[in-house]
Amino acid sequence: MITTLARKSLRARWGRNLIIGLAILAGVAFTSGSFVLADSMKATFDELVDSLVGDVDLYVRAELTGGNELESERDPIPGSIVDDIAEVPGVAVVAPGVQGFAEMIDPAGDPVQTSGAPKLAVSWEPDDGLNGVTLKEGRPPSGIEEVAIDKATADRVGFEVGDDITVAFDDRRRTFEIVGLIGQGESDGFVGATTVAMDFDTAVEVLDRGDLVNDISVVLEPGTDIEAARDAVADILPDRTEVITGEELAEEVKDQIGQIIDVLRIALLTFAVVTAFVAAFVINNIYGITIGQRLRELALLRAVGTSGSQIRRLVVMEALVVAVLATAIGVFGGFGVATMIIGAFNAAGGGFPDTSLVLKPLTVVVAAVVGIGITLLSVLIPAVRASRIPPVAAMRPEIGFDALRVSRRLLGGGIVTGIGVVMFLVGIFARPGGGTGLAVFAGGGALLTFLGVTSLSTTVASPISRAIGAPIQRLFGTPGRFARDNASRSPRRTARTASALMIGVAMIATAAVFAYSLRSTFTDILDRSVTADYIVWDNDSFQPVSPNVAEALREIPELTAVSPLRTFSGTIDGTDRPFSGVDPVAFPQ
Repeated sequence: MITTLARKSLRARWGRNLIIGLAILAGVAFTSGSFVLADSMKATFDELVDSLVGDVDLYVRAELTGGNELESERDPIPGSIVDDIAEVPGVAVVAPGVQGFAEMIDPAGDPVQTSGAPKLAVSWEPDDGLNGVTLKEGRPPSGIEEVAIDKATADRVGFEVGDDITVAFDDRRRTFEIVGLIGQGESDGFVGATTVAMDFDTAVEVLDRGDLVNDISVVLEPGTDIEAARDAVADILPDRTEVITGEELAEEVKDQIGQIIDVLRIALLTFAVVTAFVAAFVINNIYGITIGQRLRELALLRAVGTSGSQIRRLVVMEALVVAVLATAIGVFGGFGVATMIIGAFNAAGGGFPDTSLVLKPLTVVVAAVVGIGITLLSVLIPAVRASRIPPVAAMRPEIGFDALRVSRRLLGGGIVTGIGVVMFLVGIFARPGGGTGLAVFAGGGALLTFLGVTSLSTTVASPISRAIGAPIQRLFGTPGRFARDNASRSPRRTARTASALMIGVAMIATAAVFAYSLRSTFTDILDRSVTADYIVWDNDSFQPVSPNVAEALREIPELTAVSPLRTFSGTIDGTDRPFSGVDPVAFPQ
């Protein structure tokens, strides 16, 4: 019988169930999309890394003096060791590589911008096939007047094969002919970086590298023992230079990419959690209101012999059907969310490779917890309340839920609100555990305060409505009196309506407060710490600026003090430490 009633109720109230389903679907889609995007990007980049370094047996580079690969920059190494490595028994191919700063100038004369990714000049020798660069259009560059650029930037800016392009390096500008368009693997771009490729000799000249290179890739002859060749190469390397295997390089790059993807995953999941919380609140409100509207129906069922447990099962069963359908659609909706995010990044110059979306079992489990679990938790309290209402009291709509005792709600809401306020104040002022304590205590306290106030709103809605409605009544006369009486007569309905508005205002206020606080904090720090009149830096890709820039600025008579600033990482007694290099005379000014 309960199953039949649930099925008929779902059909009769399809509009309400559609709204609830959309709320569930939104929360599930963003949660599923976060996992799908992160898992898909990791799988795609792992596959890309394997293809790019798959032919490299050994990789020679400078040792990292401190920090990690994401925070530190490796120094160049002597190019003279290329010939020495080539003489090691078993070595078949030795391919040195150089890279540096290069900023493309668009046809209008403006720098081509990125979304925080580097602006690179790289050497490219397609014959060795070791750097993963693939030709999309045209031919490889050869000679001092030719370059190839990444196809993603060419399509975005409007460059074509055969066009002239001006490229700004550290301390000079050069004009080249675009003879080819390149990409990384199957992708048209280099994950957002603008890339200018040229042959090795041209790269060494325009980047002014002399005898220095960034790295050396080594391919061994078939059957050569990799470990023995590695030891032989290590024996001839100068100090602060290391050699690793291609497998170690691939795992290292995968780990670096994984760290970046984890940050993106956390950011997306934070948004998904907020979406799920809002959805839970909306679902709870909708069920609370609709069950209140169904009091007579439920009371009639009680009067003909339906037990309280059957009423609970009826309400929960209806919610479960909606939740399962919305969750199933939301899981696949996550593919759409992931696709839209990738499209947005690529439209901004992200240059992500073509990604085959991945759906892992963990994603389905998390989506089910969010969609089905949150829905059942949201509907549980309204279902329990409905099952406890005496049939006679529920027959009277002017009493309805008000027939239930509010003392527990008042006590529980007061306790939760008090705990939330205390946690929030502790997190803001005491900050136990630093930033983690701030997030846990302040964030958790704000959430508990929000829930506590929501719980208390029903008990105070009536007197507050009368107080707020008094001036409205005087201003609008009879319509104002009706509005005041209606609002105060049904405090539960008024409280739920106000709570729905409250959560929207809270979200907007949170975003505004966060943005203003962040801006104010950085502004205050800069005002206190920076006394310079001007700061020269690459605020687009955050790459280093050549020391030659400082030398040129010193020639300007209006500038009384110019100091370069270099930051890097090092180790002292095995502990990573930040270092800064400045002009000791000019910097204090």
